[in-house]
Amino acid sequence: MLDQNDKNNSALSGMMIHASYGVTISALLTRAISSIADAIVARRERRLCAQQHRQAKQEIAKLSAEMQHDIGWPGRYELENSCASAND
Repeated sequence: MLDQNDKNNSALSGMMIHASYGVTISALLTRAISSIADAIVARRERRLCAQQHRQAKQEIAKLSAEMQHDIGWPGRYELENSCASAND
C-alpha cells in the first residue's frame, strides 16, 4: 500500500506525463495546488481527530472506575477506529 508521500509523488509524476500531451501549464498548476491542498486538509483532519481523542481520554480519566466500566472504556474506543473512519 502506498503511503501519503508516494501518493503525492505518483500524482505529480502523472501530471507531468499529461503535461507532455498538451495539458496547459495552468491546468497542471491547478492540479498540483489542488493535490497539495487536499494533503494539507487531510493532515489537519487527522490532527484534529487525534486532539479530540486526547481530550476525551482526559475527561474520561476524571470519571470513577465504575463509570468508566459502565461506558465500556477503554475497550470500545480506539484511536485507529475513531480517526480512520473520519478520513476515509
